[in-house]
Amino acid sequence: MVPGQSEGVLLSFCGSEIRIDRSTFRSIAERENIEPFQVPPVESSAEGRLALRVVGPGEGGWMAFEPSSGASGAYRLTPQGIEVSEETNALGLSLALRGLFSLAVERKSGVLVHASCVSWDGRAALITGVSGAGKSTLARWGMKAGGTLLSDEVVGVLPDGTVLGTPFRSDPDQLGTPTSAQLSAAVTLRHDGHESFEPLPVHRMVEALCEQTFRRGGSPTARQALICLGRAVERARTGVLACRNAAEAGVALRELVLAWSPPT
Repeated sequence: MVPGQSEGVLLSFCGSEIRIDRSTFRSIAERENIEPFQVPPVESSAEGRLALRVVGPGEGGWMAFEPSSGASGAYRLTPQGIEVSEETNALGLSLALRGLFSLAVERKSGVLVHASCVSWDGRAALITGVSGAGKSTLARWGMKAGGTLLSDEVVGVLPDGTVLGTPFRSDPDQLGTPTSAQLSAAVTLRHDGHESFEPLPVHRMVEALCEQTFRRGGSPTARQALICLGRAVERARTGVLACRNAAEAGVALRELVLAWSPPT
């Protein structure tokens, strides 16, 4: 037997060790870029461990996935992580893994946000907005402008302004990476014929980000998300970025990030 095979596969995120079995790993890997998050077996405290387990029928605590998500099956929270039912499809497994990433970041008083994120020299732009707003497209232009993609779908945000890449993706060819950076700009998008930036009060940006916070079975609470995001963006540049679907949009985003000097 290969060493560590019986224990399954270990992923690392935000200081937590996430354990899943190999068949579940393969199913999720068809949808998400989880391979770079894999780590060798390590000795860790019980507090640092989480698990995604597929289990047979059992009583109590089961919740169905949202019908609109396209996921089948059910899940439930346990003290060790998340369990999913045997009939859960690949999309449901992926959503359950997002739940574990949410648990991991919550342990550091952070949240997962539905957003794209690109960084330059360790300084990041967080791009939020409703589905179809152009988050993934702007992230693509940001990469063409020399940026590093943390994710075009979901990122972790900590109260100190650290943003964390995840394996989850919107466009199949845009691969999230296990990278962290410091938040320098948080923007929402507006399509226009030229690039411009309109400052937005911090509280308005926090409201927009709270609307895109990933909720794991109703947690974190709205208050927890509000505190985390308020602290994370208070030293960042916040506003509406008007841009075209063109290379100039990525350049404008890069310049917005690199030109910002946080208040001392």
